Amino acid sequence: MGGIIIAVLVSALVVPWFVDWNAFRATFEREAEKILGQPVTVAGTADASLLPMPSLVFTDVRVGGTPGKPMMTVDRFAVRIELIPLISGAFKVVDMAITRPHLQVTVGADGTPDWLRRSEASKTLDPDAVTLEKVDISDGAIDYRDARTGRSVSLTNINAAVDARSLLGPWKIEGGLVADGVPTTFRVATGRRDANNTIRVKLEANPATVPVTLSAEGPLGLDDKGLAWAGNFGLTHVQDDDGKTGRKPPPGWRASGSFDLRPEQLRFPAFTLSQGPEDRPYSLTGAASVDLGKAMRFDAVLKARQLDLDRSIGKGPNEPASVEAASGAVVQALAEFPVPSIPGRIGFDIPGIVIGGSVIQNLRFDAVTAENGWKIEELGADLPGRTRLAADGVVTTAPKATFDGAVRIVSDQPTTFAAWWRGGKIAAMPQLRAFEMNGQLHLAPGSVGISGMTARMQNSDLSGSLRWQQAASAGRRNLAVDLTANRLDYNQLASLTELFAGQRLNNSGALADDFQIKLATDALDVDDITLGQVVADGSLSNGVLVAKKLSIGNVSGAAISASGRVADLTGAPNGQLSVSVDATDLTGSSALVERLLPGSAIARWFKTAAPLLGPAILDTVVNARAQDGVTHANLTVNGTSGGTAIDMAIGFKGTPAAWREGELKVSAAVDSSDAGHLLRQLGYEATPLEKPGRARIAVETADGGGSLARGVNGTIKGEFAGIAYSTEGSLGLDEAGLPSFQGTITAKGADATPALTLVGLALPGQGEKLPLEAASSLDIRDGSATLSFRDARLGEAYAGGMIDFGRDAGRWKLKGDVAVDEADLTFALAVGLGLPPDLLANTESVWSKTTFGRPAVDGFDVAFRLSADRLTVGDGVAVTNAAVETSFSGDRAEIRLTNGDFAGGKASGSLSIVNPQGDATVAGQVSVKGAALPDVVWQRDGRSVADGTVDFSGQFDGSGRSAAGVVSSLSGGGSFAIGEGSARFVNPEAFGAVIRASNAGREIGEAELRKLFAGYLDAGTLAFDRVEGAFSIAAGTLRAPNLNVVSKSATMAGGATIDLNADTIDSQWTLTIDPGEDRVSGAIPQVGLVFSGPLDAPTRRIDVAPLAGFLSVRAFEREVERIEKLQAEILEKEKLNRLARLAREDDQRRSDAARKAEEARQAAEAADKQAAEKAAADAAAAKRAADKAAAEAVAAKKAADAARKAEAQRQERARRAAEAEQRQQLDFTDGIESLLRDVPLAPQNRAAPPPIEPGAPMRLTPPESIPN
Repeated sequence: MGGIIIAVLVSALVVPWFVDWNAFRATFEREAEKILGQPVTVAGTADASLLPMPSLVFTDVRVGGTPGKPMMTVDRFAVRIELIPLISGAFKVVDMAITRPHLQVTVGADGTPDWLRRSEASKTLDPDAVTLEKVDISDGAIDYRDARTGRSVSLTNINAAVDARSLLGPWKIEGGLVADGVPTTFRVATGRRDANNTIRVKLEANPATVPVTLSAEGPLGLDDKGLAWAGNFGLTHVQDDDGKTGRKPPPGWRASGSFDLRPEQLRFPAFTLSQGPEDRPYSLTGAASVDLGKAMRFDAVLKARQLDLDRSIGKGPNEPASVEAASGAVVQALAEFPVPSIPGRIGFDIPGIVIGGSVIQNLRFDAVTAENGWKIEELGADLPGRTRLAADGVVTTAPKATFDGAVRIVSDQPTTFAAWWRGGKIAAMPQLRAFEMNGQLHLAPGSVGISGMTARMQNSDLSGSLRWQQAASAGRRNLAVDLTANRLDYNQLASLTELFAGQRLNNSGALADDFQIKLATDALDVDDITLGQVVADGSLSNGVLVAKKLSIGNVSGAAISASGRVADLTGAPNGQLSVSVDATDLTGSSALVERLLPGSAIARWFKTAAPLLGPAILDTVVNARAQDGVTHANLTVNGTSGGTAIDMAIGFKGTPAAWREGELKVSAAVDSSDAGHLLRQLGYEATPLEKPGRARIAVETADGGGSLARGVNGTIKGEFAGIAYSTEGSLGLDEAGLPSFQGTITAKGADATPALTLVGLALPGQGEKLPLEAASSLDIRDGSATLSFRDARLGEAYAGGMIDFGRDAGRWKLKGDVAVDEADLTFALAVGLGLPPDLLANTESVWSKTTFGRPAVDGFDVAFRLSADRLTVGDGVAVTNAAVETSFSGDRAEIRLTNGDFAGGKASGSLSIVNPQGDATVAGQVSVKGAALPDVVWQRDGRSVADGTVDFSGQFDGSGRSAAGVVSSLSGGGSFAIGEGSARFVNPEAFGAVIRASNAGREIGEAELRKLFAGYLDAGTLAFDRVEGAFSIAAGTLRAPNLNVVSKSATMAGGATIDLNADTIDSQWTLTIDPGEDRVSGAIPQVGLVFSGPLDAPTRRIDVAPLAGFLSVRAFEREVERIEKLQAEILEKEKLNRLARLAREDDQRRSDAARKAEEARQAAEAADKQAAEKAAADAAAAKRAADKAAAEAVAAKKAADAARKAEAQRQERARRAAEAEQRQQLDFTDGIESLLRDVPLAPQNRAAPPPIEPGAPMRLTPPESIPN
């Protein structure tokens, strides 16, 4: 349009300035035709001026076409041109305004736009001489029509700014328009038309109603088929930030590829569609085409070898994306993906999608445009767990995303599929069985429904419908279920519910607020129980419970039916509900109760008591009438259960929300011929008894009743195992639901043994009857009960104190502080070891070999402080004024004697028993100080064997399955000390008496010696200052070695071994005295004392062999003394003779040596003299004579030396001979002594030898005669 105006202006400027422009309209129209190639008509006014700047204004301009249908019309345009370029022949438009241009473009049958059919006049203008700046187009319109396809396009409300360096380009256009009712901003930039008559065009567009940005770039030209524009494009989804954080929003989906636009068709030969972060997107590739004919449509194909959503949405293989998150992202992307305004089809083919750590395979489907969405055709995919999904339906994206269509899912490995689908969030899911399901699925925000559903799971066939819907206004969720099945597995159904809904069936509040349930099945499997012939038809909506029919034909022998309607359940209930139970056995029902009330106290009680509750016929009716916001309710229960008659009526006036404040009236009676049976029915353990007695409970509230918040006054009377009881007081419940009671209780009976045995506080076999008479106050509050009593009688024992029963750390505990006149430790041991007291004392052996049982008190803990005037701790052993602390908890028992009097001293100790399943471990310690020794040791002839004071401490431990086993394994140790005292029947003067008898010449045999010594020993005592020792225990045997009793008159050393297994002692002692003047070498006066046998009465044996040896040695030594005197005299005489002989031989040796030395000296002197004389006579022979003399001198000297050596050798021989002779004499003496030793002494008990007759003198000469 700008070119036309410029052409007209140029044509006007070539004429003289002062021209009547209206007169030259024809000229203007002719020149404009040259520019546009179409006839131009100015139907309006024309105005022009040259100063200060050339300008031109036209109105009502029409171009081409026919007078009635021009190709373009312009209401008005105004233009200004720079003057200087105009003088030089160039036209630079400073600004231009075009108002309401309306352009008609028609493509002919040959594909050529009508505007390209130009006249010859348009060829005379130089396009480069024209420059456009600030060209404003306002309120323009373009109508495009293709005669070949009949398609028309209208663009309206065009407002744009145009700039161009030349009419050949480049051009720049920015503005906005409305296309098909969608406001769109755009930007167009071109290059310069080239020699091939093509121009490169770049387009950017942003629709206002669709958050996308379109860009396209490529050459625009004309070929033999018409206009063609081809190149590359980009389509990007624009994400808005949240307006709060100001952070850059994540990238949306984007598409890019190539395009080819022609009047009849738009083709996308190849493009990529991406979603996700820029650095790790998931992408689809494909191709598409859009037919631009009258019946426009598109076809596209998208595919990808693999989409890795774990990397794009998640954080890779180590932290894969959840399937739920990925599904939400895909749904969000589909909802945001614009639905084309023309029909078409998109085919998807994706062999693999990595998601949730696994792969979806072979995803294929076609999406066909539908009203406000897409129609999905033949969708199929292989999911993890060998699961196949098939679907056909319609996805609606506006105004909200929905799906309606047929769905079929078949899974061979549902557990694997569930773990993948829920990302491993399903806890404790059972192994799902293979299943298949078909139905018409409806999905929408706040609504899920399956109608016409059929499903099969193993041997179960289901049919029906499911519908979950959330009301937008109130936000309440409604779940409607209508199912029919031949068999239904509850666990499988619950798991499938979690698989698809993400919630468990037992978490009903998470599924919905209102329910409509219709269910019919021949068998309903719940865990390991089967409910037969189950029919349920009811609803719960807005607090109204309607049970049209609820029946279970058979649940492990029980039939249950219920019906009724109750409105305003949480407010003021109004209605009626009846329940009937007819059961031969209720054992199997315990599993059902646990499923309905998991982990509850009722479930635990029912599981324990169920085997004892059948057969049962019970009818329960609840009637509730609401009046003025208050419910008047009556509950009646009548029938029998396990032989126990039940007749109960409860009246209530109030509201469920304030039930504690409501008025309560109770009249109930429970009667059983077996007290133990009733106790077990109530959930308590009871020891089996042959004749347990009757049990009756009668409860009556006082006139007017009362509220549990303030207390309900009433009485409870009855009988239990022969004990008549009565309570009277006020019963209530605090805000925590804990009972409270303040009142009195009395109990009286001829024998409490059965009752105590039933409740686990007594043991079988404890003997005589135990009359009971007690009256006490009872205070129950905060979950505990306190019983205070005085002068209570149980058997022959009287007691008083306080007993408390309550929970401590989640476990029931019985504790108290009780004072009694007598108590027996055997009872506590029997409780801890699980044995009757009489079995701890086995008459066949010292210790019982009966196997331990579990602790008698096992269901609760016991802790007592006990003070007893007399506490029996064993056979005949008792502690007076005893203070004892006892505790029993599970398999552990602790007994502590904190203080007590024993044998005139003080005693303390502790005993611990751990007894799991009859395998007991016992550990203890004991301490005694200042006890009288006579009360501890055994007696002889009515007198204790010792006296004094004793301190004792020790510890021990052992384990076994019986008392004998524990004792045989005992180990430990300790110490003891006995203060100043005496040992009776130990007279140290017995030694002196026996020695004196022996010295007097009395011959005493061993038997007589033992009898004589025992008599003297029993005649006195041994006084001592202190005895200390240590002992050890191993394998049930106590050993105390290395004991010493030091006394001024004697010494006792020894030890003791006590076999605890046999209750025997073996103690050996050595009694020794100092003999004084009667001392002998190698023997001392001592005897052995051995005590053995039963610990309470051992026997004594005396070993006198050491004493007999001492007496024999004394006799031998006297004989040796006599012989030694005689031998000494002989040796003295021989010694004198030997010394005289040695002196004579020594004198002879010295005389011979002197003689030989003198002879040598004289020979030497003669030789010297002869030599001197010869030398003086013959000087020539002097040297030879001197040499000879010297040689002779040397010879003489050698002879002298030889003589001296021979004399020395002779003297040495003589010395050795003397020594040999001396040794011979000594050997003779030793032989005499040896002979005397080897001669056996005659036994002292034999007759004295005959008198010695005179004979030949004794020859004492050695074997070899001694020379004189």
